[in-house]
Amino acid sequence: MTLTALANRVVLSEGWKRRGIAFVSGALSALAMAPFGLFPVLAITFPVFVWLLDGAGAGKRGLLAAFGIGWWFGFGYFVAGLYWIGMALFVEADKFAWLLPFAVLGIPAGLAFFTGFGALLARAMWTTGPLRILAFAAGLMISEWLRGTILTGFPWNSFGYALTGVPQFAQGASLVGIWGLTLLALAIFASPATISDARDRTRHPWLSLIVSALALFLLGAYGWHRLANNEIANVDGVRLRLMQPNISQNLKWQPDQRPIVMRRYLSLSDQATSPERQGVKDITHLIWPESAFPFVLDREPQALAQIGELLPPGVSLITGAIRLDAPLPGSKDPRVFNSIRVLRDDGSIIATYDKLYLVPFGEFLPFQSLLESIGLQQLTRVRGGFTPGTRRRALTIPGLPPAAR
Repeated sequence: MTLTALANRVVLSEGWKRRGIAFVSGALSALAMAPFGLFPVLAITFPVFVWLLDGAGAGKRGLLAAFGIGWWFGFGYFVAGLYWIGMALFVEADKFAWLLPFAVLGIPAGLAFFTGFGALLARAMWTTGPLRILAFAAGLMISEWLRGTILTGFPWNSFGYALTGVPQFAQGASLVGIWGLTLLALAIFASPATISDARDRTRHPWLSLIVSALALFLLGAYGWHRLANNEIANVDGVRLRLMQPNISQNLKWQPDQRPIVMRRYLSLSDQATSPERQGVKDITHLIWPESAFPFVLDREPQALAQIGELLPPGVSLITGAIRLDAPLPGSKDPRVFNSIRVLRDDGSIIATYDKLYLVPFGEFLPFQSLLESIGLQQLTRVRGGFTPGTRRRALTIPGLPPAAR
């Protein structure tokens, strides 16, 4: 079967055959993302997406058909790429297992509306020949930007990340950001769709493929040049220790486990990694993970004292911790922040950074009051969810350059 014949079959597909092709193409596209990184697969799945939109038709019916094609493509993409969300529900399966269908199917179904909207936008700008690749790229890039922005955004597996698996291609983000890379990825990998176009002098079916190959080459050349000529700055005298205690989530938040959790953090932090090493005495900075404590750190003087006893003179601790602040006017509940805290060797907190961009369903619930009223409050572990920080600023850490997020 020739490529033109295959394209015609896809263009003329209808009903569940069309939906199935879109779903499978979307699911295969997830292979372009980590941990697989098989980004060339998009040079197959994106052209199929374009051919499906070619067959959507004109007018309002064509726009609705395009939305449906995009929804099924997005649904397959997110089901295959976000299956891991369901694994978190098995931590306390007796409480959360019933939510598994909502996590592994419901969230992808919701996110697929963005892809459907992008396909609708693309179809509204559709034309014939190579120019429709630009319409495809623009429509899908806009929908991906919306997905990464609305409700603080969920840009996971945005199409542009397919290019970041290769360090040379990833450097393009320094020029155009992730949404620029998304536009490039969509245009570059959709361009093979034009090879099946009628071979006449007005359409130039190979033109978009040649331009895309040139763009990919220039992107890689820029990345190679940037990496080859970029000096990596080092701060002398800094020795870091990163510690992850691997504590089961169903134990971490039990009140009677607090002393046990704290002892594990302290003992692992000071553990010698070799006969020549002496634990925290050999480092300048100790780093603990996000949500490290099963309590509010600055309200536990005993924990602060234990940290002060652990840290030798001149050693700082950088850790994630929940932080409470005064409630907003008209509210009784204190605001809760997911924060980075910096502690010096006497156990005092000297710097704080509140997380600005919170994870939907993990750190807050969209439409919080409604969802909590039907029993979903436990997903965030915090009544009302976390409060986002107010501004981006540098975090001052002794002995290190200012850090920003």
